Amino acid sequence: MFTRRSPGAYLFGLIAAYLALMVAIPLTYPYGTFTDLDGRPMMMDNGFPDMLSTMVYGFGDMFCHQEMSRCIMLNGSQTALCIRDVAIFTGLAAGLLFTTMRDMNPSTMLLLGIALTPVTGIEWGLEHLLGDLMPLRALSGVITGIGISLIAQWSVNSMYESVMR
Repeated sequence: MFTRRSPGAYLFGLIAAYLALMVAIPLTYPYGTFTDLDGRPMMMDNGFPDMLSTMVYGFGDMFCHQEMSRCIMLNGSQTALCIRDVAIFTGLAAGLLFTTMRDMNPSTMLLLGIALTPVTGIEWGLEHLLGDLMPLRALSGVITGIGISLIAQWSVNSMYESVMR
């Protein structure tokens, strides 16, 4: 049955599957298969060995700089996204899981989402002043991902409520 929580649950499943593949693919290929992927966002800079790795790493190739020094290394390979983007996706998944399992006041959901979303921008600015802050980059990404999920879930819930009236 479709409910106002269904889109968030489906999106959670999609993001969780992507995160799982992002971990599984480097672990199933020979050591160091995916390295030196540094490139420019919105450009396909790299080729990949098969369709599944092309889907996972190609997404990263299009939307992330994939700078090796800023990626998590698994089995000698870098992840498809930098640590900040992995953290944002992790926060998105966590926030969507939370909001699909629990009712929240819509106003609280929206305000909390608006408050949490700019954390990565603030961290980015601090990083330019203070230097590389990898743990802070990951933490801010998770917080921003949760904020984005709250806003997305609020938006979907609002649309659902207006259609069901």
